[in-house]
Amino acid sequence: MRNAISFTVPLVSTSRAFGDVLIEVRSNNEVFVAKDSLIRELDTILNQQGRAALSEATAEQELIPIPDLRRAGFDLSFNSDRLELELLGVKPQFRAVQSIIPSRDNGNRPELDRIAPAGFSTYLNIISNYNYSTDLGGQNPEFFLSGATRVGNTVLEYDGAFTDQFSDSYGFSRRNTRLVYDDPKSFRRYSAGDLRIETLSLLTVPQIAGFGVEKRRRIFEPGLSALRVNGRQIFLNNRSTVDVVVNGVNVESLQLDAGAYDLSSLPIQQGSNDIQLIVTDSFGQKDVISYDFFFESLPLPAGDEEYSIGVGVLADNLGFAPTYTSDPVASALYRRALSENLIVGGALQLSENIQVVGASVIAVPQFIPGFLDVELAGSTAGGQSGVAIRAGYSFSVGGPLTASNQFAANVSYQSEGFTSVNNLLPINFDLLSLTATYSRSFGLDSVATIGFSYFTGGNQSDDYALFADYTHRLNDRLRLTGGLEYGLRTDTRSAFGVRFGVALALGRGTRASADVRTRFDNFRANLSNGAENEVGSFGYDVALSQFGDDVRSDLQLEYEANRFDARADLTSRGASFGNITQEQRIRVQVATALAFAGGQFGIGRPINGAFLLAKPNDAIDDQNVITGRGLNSGKYYARSGPFGSALQGDLGVYSAQNVQFDAADPESGFDVGDGTVLLEPPYQSGYAVIVGEANFVTVIGTLRDENGVVAVATGVVRDLMTGEVLEGSPFFTNAAGRFGVFGLAPGRSYEIRISGSDRTFVVDISDDTDPIVRLGPVELKPANRSAR
Repeated sequence: MRNAISFTVPLVSTSRAFGDVLIEVRSNNEVFVAKDSLIRELDTILNQQGRAALSEATAEQELIPIPDLRRAGFDLSFNSDRLELELLGVKPQFRAVQSIIPSRDNGNRPELDRIAPAGFSTYLNIISNYNYSTDLGGQNPEFFLSGATRVGNTVLEYDGAFTDQFSDSYGFSRRNTRLVYDDPKSFRRYSAGDLRIETLSLLTVPQIAGFGVEKRRRIFEPGLSALRVNGRQIFLNNRSTVDVVVNGVNVESLQLDAGAYDLSSLPIQQGSNDIQLIVTDSFGQKDVISYDFFFESLPLPAGDEEYSIGVGVLADNLGFAPTYTSDPVASALYRRALSENLIVGGALQLSENIQVVGASVIAVPQFIPGFLDVELAGSTAGGQSGVAIRAGYSFSVGGPLTASNQFAANVSYQSEGFTSVNNLLPINFDLLSLTATYSRSFGLDSVATIGFSYFTGGNQSDDYALFADYTHRLNDRLRLTGGLEYGLRTDTRSAFGVRFGVALALGRGTRASADVRTRFDNFRANLSNGAENEVGSFGYDVALSQFGDDVRSDLQLEYEANRFDARADLTSRGASFGNITQEQRIRVQVATALAFAGGQFGIGRPINGAFLLAKPNDAIDDQNVITGRGLNSGKYYARSGPFGSALQGDLGVYSAQNVQFDAADPESGFDVGDGTVLLEPPYQSGYAVIVGEANFVTVIGTLRDENGVVAVATGVVRDLMTGEVLEGSPFFTNAAGRFGVFGLAPGRSYEIRISGSDRTFVVDISDDTDPIVRLGPVELKPANRSAR
């Protein structure tokens, strides 16, 4: 009979918690996993190939050694300190296809063991902002405030600022106040207060004070600093930094004041239309806008619908601090999937003086390959009428491992007299733009692209451009791009130009790049390493750029602390490299958050969506806890301490996720249980977690008897005060006689009885004990004689 002990342990990974599996630990410390329980728990994440590989690895064995499972593609490890079986990885080709955002079907969803949010929670983000420039001097410090209070299923949101940015004098400006009630089962959101109601991309988004209801599968976060005004413009509510990223390379960093900005001048660079705008506003909040020439995908299941309706009074501005007129307004959008290949919709905007109607079609035609997205709109205002159209078409064939072809084209037209209900950006001339690109990839390393763009409107001369690019990845670290372009534009130095770019990965997170465009007399080089989402992380971006006679250097620094984050932007510019110090600007920002939920209070980094507070049990309040999505190599997101609970403020709304927690000091740690909570946060919700139990003591020692170490022995632990056997604290020794008993309470005595005999020993725990008691060698006496 082999010397072995069997018991069940939880199966966990960094992204989820599974159920329990049966393992067997043998005298040589080998760990075997029971076949049936492992197959049961891994079934939900494996595809057919993965299930076949797991079955082949287990064959006819009932117990499989962990090294055999690793060789088969299932990387498992037994954590003897936490008594967990950790799933470190599965071969990618074995995994089933999963959605990035879990589906929220109305049907029968399994009820997982998830913790519930606090019935009452509230938080307030506080972002301080200071600007200095050599031409304007120092400006008054600004304080931006935003937060939410949740009672039951109702949320009150609020934000504002102490600033002189939006008025003639320094003072408080209110930005947004609204009540929100979500019904996730029906995908509906009801709201009242300051609202921005979604509409077609051709129409401006109206700012109203009133009531709204939305039905959308893609639950959105309101109050973003950058809004889609239409297919070619954004509106910034306050001073913002806008980073223009093309194919993952930052090609421009702009410091923009509040206002509307036309995006039609963005270049088609690097042979791709994959352009992102990363907007960092005065709040420190980031909004990423994917600038897609061709379509915005709205995947609706066949027969499903989505809509948004808002009624109220209209704002006479679209700025940070809205003021309202007495003009009633209504805005509505409706879309329905008639089939899996066809989505149709319409939009309506009505006010006393302006009426707008629009329609949209999103289709995957069966008679031609590709994707088609069309929007039409017409308006009447003051006896004038106008029309607007946006149409996009794209298709792709092939895959990443073979030669692939992609084509996309877009046309956008807006006639004189066309407007929307808030008449934010009226025009008295026609606007027309055309774009088209074709690219062909050659495996994973090379892609060639040609493209064309044309724009006309107003009193400016027509703007057109032709380009051809070739991008080649030399290795995993180095990528080169070269190309030619020809066109007519008022701000170019010549009609013909050459473009060249290089991107080099220098190490973990560190990247260097350089780009040259001779047609615009444009050059940019930068070195960056982004801050990671963990305490103590530091990030930077150093850039030098030239655009004609404008030469500038930029330095961005970021630091992530436990209770705050900080950012500094320094810019120096001039008419030439020799005069680059003619003008300097600096912006310093420090951001923090105050949060309360479930009787706990904490200070931490700003919250965006939902948050979790964690603190140790009152019985061990001299200890601290850390939290994070993964607690590896001493890295963590938040830590408890003198300023309250650990504040994990990066929880995604309506998405199942894990948060891990552990003792902050591994040397004097305590039993934190399974160390993981599973949650699916409602909108703007807060959670409170108590880490550890009153029975927090762990006893470690080596068991010996007259024959030496007592190897691979099992037993039971009994509380001598209550007489109860501790079912959750199994006793066993390893091959060296080492043992650990978890879940004991201070001020108690415990008897450990060895299985198969009457031999026992007693452990006494003092009232002022440390979380870990190290006994050293313990002598196991003969039967009827206890040892301490």
